[in-house]
Amino acid sequence: MLWCKWPTFSPDILKDPIMNENVWKLPQAVKILHGAVHVITNNKKAIVGIAGAASIAAFFILKGKRDDTPLFERTLLQMNTVEEHAVQQMSKLQHTQDFNKAALILQDSTLPVWQNFQQQVSTTKKLKLDKELERKRQLLVEYADLRVDQSKLLYKAFSENTNSYDQALGKVYDRINSILDELQH
Repeated sequence: MLWCKWPTFSPDILKDPIMNENVWKLPQAVKILHGAVHVITNNKKAIVGIAGAASIAAFFILKGKRDDTPLFERTLLQMNTVEEHAVQQMSKLQHTQDFNKAALILQDSTLPVWQNFQQQVSTTKKLKLDKELERKRQLLVEYADLRVDQSKLLYKAFSENTNSYDQALGKVYDRINSILDELQH
């Protein structure tokens, strides 16, 4: 930093009528600036200490308010692709007449895709998000768990060739639809 010596003015300059008409603010501004330079020069250690403490405090405040929204949005795009793939796998079940073949599709294709979706959602648990996105993340965690449960229940129903899981599946479907409604609003 360059320090320069400020010119000093004699008090007689304030008495000069021409000087007062043309530059009536200059002596006061220079006097204030000169006083500030004097205070800074005499208190360098205290000012540097205060500035350092303020910098450290700002660092911790900004670090604590980290926003992972862009990362969360990128993860959502990836999860959307996985979800579309899982839904396509499940749509194959409608065209399958053989229950054993349907069970195999669930076990080998659909369930692993939903588990992948579930893992991707779990990677977002440590992200710092605002309240709205945090709520959305929590809904997605529940949604992923329900889709895995749904696949397992369907697998059991098809592999055992039974309707005994219909009530449990109905509850899962209802909650899935409820979550989808909440996510869209």
